[in-house]
Amino acid sequence: MLLSLSATAAPLSAAEAADRARQLFGGQVLDIKQVRANNSKAYRIKLLQPSGRVKVLIMNSGGKVLSSSGKKGKRN
Repeated sequence: MLLSLSATAAPLSAAEAADRARQLFGGQVLDIKQVRANNSKAYRIKLLQPSGRVKVLIMNSGGKVLSSSGKKGKRN
């Protein structure tokens, strides 16, 4: 008997996406929101990096980073 197993993993939760973003880029998660990207569930994640920059990225529910940008944080 042959069994077919799917190689697709379960979609990431918001907490799992935040953990993955921290692992990939470092820093502290400031905000995470569920969004739609390419007609699929994704997350917009804002990270405060040790340099003081805020990195904004879009991660799909499979953990792939679709886009990212960095902004310089405000300094007093």
